[in-house]
Amino acid sequence: MNVTSVGQSTTSTQSSSQSTQSQIKALEKQKQQLQDEINQVNQDKQTKSEDKEKKVQLLQAQIQTIETQIQQLEQKKNEAAANSSTQQASGSSASKQAAVKQLVRPSIDLEA
Repeated sequence: MNVTSVGQSTTSTQSSSQSTQSQIKALEKQKQQLQDEINQVNQDKQTKSEDKEKKVQLLQAQIQTIETQIQQLEQKKNEAAANSSTQQASGSSASKQAAVKQLVRPSIDLEA
């Protein structure tokens, strides 16, 4: 892997990470809205307690789904960061090897 492809890979990973972070923020906002809605349902004095309970359970199920999605995105983001670090280390090693080959090659050519 050459230095250019490592740079492109890193840029791609950063872009993906930013996108993932935006998705997480959007999901957290949805979660907060659902929690606010639960509070409103609980404070509603006109709705029967049975109806309140059903609505709260439905909202809590939606919150749980959102929390699962957030966890999956966090995991994806962490895996991408780990892969990026591995690629950068690999690219750094490859570029060092290429530099050494360029330094060594002229001396070999002189002897030939």
